[in-house]
Amino acid sequence: MKILHYLPGLPLVMQGGMIKYALDLVRGESQADHEVIMLVPGHFTHFHKDNTRIIKANWNGKECYRIINSLPVSGGKGVTGNSEFTRRGNRDVYVSFLEKMQPDIIHIHSFMGMHVAFLEAAAQLGIPIVYTTHDYYGICPKAILLNNMEQCEEVDGSRCAFCIDKTISIKRLKWKQSILYEKLKNNSIINFFENSQIFVPIKIYIGTQLKNIREKKVILGNALNNVSQDEEYKAIQKYYKEMFGYVTKFHFNSMQSEEMFSHYLGRIEGDVIPISNINVIDRRKKRNFGKTLKIGFIGRGAYKGFDLLKDALDGLYKEGLRDFECHIYFNSKEKLPSYFMKHEPYKENLMDQLYDSMDILVLPSIWRETFGLVVLEALSYGVPVIVSENVGAKEWVEKYNNVGIIVKSTKASLQKALENVYCNRDIVKRMNLEICSCEMELSFEKHVCKILEMYQTVSFKSKSG
Repeated sequence: MKILHYLPGLPLVMQGGMIKYALDLVRGESQADHEVIMLVPGHFTHFHKDNTRIIKANWNGKECYRIINSLPVSGGKGVTGNSEFTRRGNRDVYVSFLEKMQPDIIHIHSFMGMHVAFLEAAAQLGIPIVYTTHDYYGICPKAILLNNMEQCEEVDGSRCAFCIDKTISIKRLKWKQSILYEKLKNNSIINFFENSQIFVPIKIYIGTQLKNIREKKVILGNALNNVSQDEEYKAIQKYYKEMFGYVTKFHFNSMQSEEMFSHYLGRIEGDVIPISNINVIDRRKKRNFGKTLKIGFIGRGAYKGFDLLKDALDGLYKEGLRDFECHIYFNSKEKLPSYFMKHEPYKENLMDQLYDSMDILVLPSIWRETFGLVVLEALSYGVPVIVSENVGAKEWVEKYNNVGIIVKSTKASLQKALENVYCNRDIVKRMNLEICSCEMELSFEKHVCKILEMYQTVSFKSKSG
């Protein structure tokens, strides 16, 4: 089988769970003797900006193609109400490319950077399309379906201008797709300055100043801009709804993502197959727990629930329950209490050290997270978890009894769960033993097989349905 994967970018420019999963799947399918190629957005040209072309490239020895003058890739930071995001592209270019490649199936991991013309070309040639629901991009410009930390129900674009006030400009988005930016991101010296904890206080100061400037601009500009951008956001939402109409089958990475996509898109066909990656292997072991409770948090942003966790731990501390540490793995841009232990952002080569640093992982997401791979990673190390009811991977906690705790995404619910664990350390020990003894499916090879089996069930669906 010849499989074409579309990704919104490659490391180090694009990172995160989606990219990691897609690249691991590419590797797994290749090892299963399938021919696999990748298509990603490329850079923009200064002249002939509407002249789309596809060039052959190479990434870590794998066959890869780049779209010159694609749509801008927002990276989930939101999009401006701008016609740049609704350019249809040149169908003939994509038809020519697909005729040359002749893939049996196209697997899309995000619509970021994609012209609708690519999907039109696939439909014209009768090539089926699978779409993995990593996030809600295409339904929501910010990809998380939150408006003021509440689930957004208005997905026709009518509220986007009032929700998105800190988007990255088109000029900056295009810069992030440039050849020079890619070279800078791959520079070890620059990465040291970007990730080092030494410079966090400076970043906090600069970030605060820039935030104040942005907020002043928003106050001055919202009254005029929100109304004028309303129709443009509606056009963007209409554009992406058309794109979803070309999908032959959805790969839902949790029952929650199936529920959410069906709620917003109506009746759609798909299979629920929880995601994984090659790092998830069986490392379960009986763990030793010391006197100090070590809590772990991996992620960034309020939507991941960090502010909620901080408030809950502040509550514990005020109650006199102070023998705990919270190890966080992101560059925090705020001053935190002494019980927070800051570490560099998540890195694959430090996974053993990372999970050995915690007694329990906490992921109290505010957004309806489609999965939450760190939950599966933690369980694969024998680390118990506390997750909010918004985390798609809570299904693993429900499936295997007593391996974790599910809470509501409120301070009171999270603080109560943490207090129970703090005051009754045997709870953590029992969960660890249960994780080690249950029959847990932790093989990425088997996951790849399930995806390949799903491909076999996919048949081309015409645009008329």
